[in-house]
Amino acid sequence: MRSSIAAAPLAVLLVTAPASASAAATDGRYTAEIRRTEGGMPHIKARDFGSLGFGYAYAYAEDQACRFADIVATVNAQRSRYFGPDASFGDLGGQTSNRASDFFYQRIKDSRVVERLRQRRYPHGPGKDVRATVRGFAAGWNAYLRRTGRDNLPDPRCRGAAWVRPIRLIDLYRRFHQLALRASGGALLEAMVNAAPPGGASPAAAGKALDDGGAMGSNGYAIGAALQGVPVVNLGFNRHVAWTHTVSTARRFAAYELKLAPGDPTSYVLDGAIVPMRRRTVRVGAGSHTFYETRWGPVVVRPDATLNWTSETAYALADLNADNFRLTNQWAAWNRSDSVGDWRRRAARIQGNPWVTRSSPTTAATPTTATTAWCRTSSRRSSSAAGSPRRRGS
Repeated sequence: MRSSIAAAPLAVLLVTAPASASAAATDGRYTAEIRRTEGGMPHIKARDFGSLGFGYAYAYAEDQACRFADIVATVNAQRSRYFGPDASFGDLGGQTSNRASDFFYQRIKDSRVVERLRQRRYPHGPGKDVRATVRGFAAGWNAYLRRTGRDNLPDPRCRGAAWVRPIRLIDLYRRFHQLALRASGGALLEAMVNAAPPGGASPAAAGKALDDGGAMGSNGYAIGAALQGVPVVNLGFNRHVAWTHTVSTARRFAAYELKLAPGDPTSYVLDGAIVPMRRRTVRVGAGSHTFYETRWGPVVVRPDATLNWTSETAYALADLNADNFRLTNQWAAWNRSDSVGDWRRRAARIQGNPWVTRSSPTTAATPTTATTAWCRTSSRRSSSAAGSPRRRGS
């Protein structure tokens, strides 16, 4: 809001991108005004969504170039290449092996699921304004790198690093998909990679706990925030409504117990018929890994959760967010809400909320009155199939 921007002295930077800055924007120029408060908080003013994404990314790159470049390397299955296959990185309350991460994301790349999801019609695929913002974001990031130079980045952690590079639109869409899986398949990444039929390689350590411990906090204290690399406001306010969230305890996945075919641990019994698992082998550098997939999803192994693969049973992961590409549409729609009722209608229409419980405290003020209201929304999805194996957890 302009009033909040004017409350402190501002540093103003006008950045523009030529039409050639992005192949997707050849019919004009992006222009954005980046104004920063004394504390360094950027505020972006733009004439359209493309320019808004441009300015957002330019300011973001000034502050978080190393973090976003790291994310891009992750979703492109390149951690082993740049950081070593035996190293690990911290996320979701634990450590994830670079090798396991690369196998997981290479499987996603090979399946081309993100390419298919981004082509869907709204609301299941990106809306017009989201697409425009994404194109502008890519142009803004690339403009910053071009003008600053990789060897001149202010953060020494990635200055001159080969893994800091210009981005393509698919990099951002892969980031969106990664976030959709954050509380489901992404949290069970190593459980997928560890899955091997009896007699195969022994599972590695379990890795992250399914429930993070530690002290509880509240996102309600934040004035506004966005997830790294996502050009929308995830929690914040506009002139009409404010909203925040907390992570809910619901599961976004289900583990299906499979009865295996006698003498063949890579086939399962469904409605009396024997169904072979699909083997999907992915290659990362000089290494390879084979995933075993069923009609519900990949087989997982988590001994600490009693999800074991024996000669008689195995467990397949059904991920309810695997094809949820509505999440960015949902956040973008909430950014435009003009009342609590409108906010709730947008939530019900898009149903893209991936893994949080949204609470929307809003104050609508007139010269003489002010009222406060709260609302909560959650998304549900259910399915059934004749002859389905027993489901564990949801």
